[in-house]
Amino acid sequence: MSKENWYEGLGLMSGSSLDGLDIAWCRFRIDPESAEKVLDWEMGPAETLPIPEEWKQRLRQLPDGTARDLALAHAALGRFWGDLCLEFMERHACRPQFIASHGHTIFHWPEAGVSTQIGDGACIAARTGVPVICDFRMGDVALGGQGAPVAPLADHYLFPGYDYYLNIGGIANVSFQRDGRWVAFDTGPANQMLDALAREAGLAYDAGGELAAQGQIEETILERINALPYFSQPPPKSLDNGWIQKEVLPFFRDQTLPLSHRLCTAVEQLARQTARAMREWGSQRTGRIRVFVSGGGAYNTFLMSRLEANLAPWGSVQMVVPGAQVVEFKEALLMALMGAFRLAGIPNCLAEVTGASKDSVGGAVYL
Repeated sequence: MSKENWYEGLGLMSGSSLDGLDIAWCRFRIDPESAEKVLDWEMGPAETLPIPEEWKQRLRQLPDGTARDLALAHAALGRFWGDLCLEFMERHACRPQFIASHGHTIFHWPEAGVSTQIGDGACIAARTGVPVICDFRMGDVALGGQGAPVAPLADHYLFPGYDYYLNIGGIANVSFQRDGRWVAFDTGPANQMLDALAREAGLAYDAGGELAAQGQIEETILERINALPYFSQPPPKSLDNGWIQKEVLPFFRDQTLPLSHRLCTAVEQLARQTARAMREWGSQRTGRIRVFVSGGGAYNTFLMSRLEANLAPWGSVQMVVPGAQVVEFKEALLMALMGAFRLAGIPNCLAEVTGASKDSVGGAVYL
């Protein structure tokens, strides 16, 4: 007898690029006993709500702050996000069964057994009166995993049929199946790096990669970045924002070089490493390869052209960019799916991806 149920919730995602808090209303028809698990799904209203400049500065400074700073920001951000959820619910006249929040990552050190996301779920629940599921990563980390990436959950259950899935947010990550098992990992710094450089020109971001397209590749910088051990390390692996700020960003801070050159080099570094990762660790199949691309980087036409150029020697590669709602809100959709799986008792952290000792049902619940 089927145990299928509908789960309706809000997915919340705040990425390392700090471009806003993504909120998406989603519903899933789930049968835990079926092979498909997700029998049907839809995404309704979705918005990216701006993060005020004072919060951006606070979040950027927090990794170097005190324990008191961290504790105060954790609670305050939860209250703030709770208010944003309330406003969203009022605007769209929706009353979800749950809210699934990724939180904003401050530290990600899985090798030390730590992955810290702030934005207190208890505060969100108290503010909204809706049960909140959060802290999805630590259960997997406690089992020896990376706690990331979690994208294959959506790739497998919501968007089947592609050879590779590339999400280009603050950090880019790729996922795919090889020999019947899912593999996923971060390929390198993406929008958070490009946006940091664009701010030198007084821009929030380099729209379409127009500035980068005017530059030239600084091969010396590129070689030094690509020599960092992370890029030759086999999966499972994932990146910490602090590592990017400390180990990669300084290579691009030499203002004796034109900004366009540095942006161009940052784009090329990501494109080459992503293509290399897909060729080296992915399926060795031949023929037409279909790559599903999401995240804000999908709108960077120069980056997309460099990805295509670096993948071209591989053969026939089709870059598939879905509709705008999926491009922009796939990660919020993913959070809602993780929340629904948590409530249904289905593993939402996959050991074959993260390197944990076993699959786990991740997420703390605040009623």
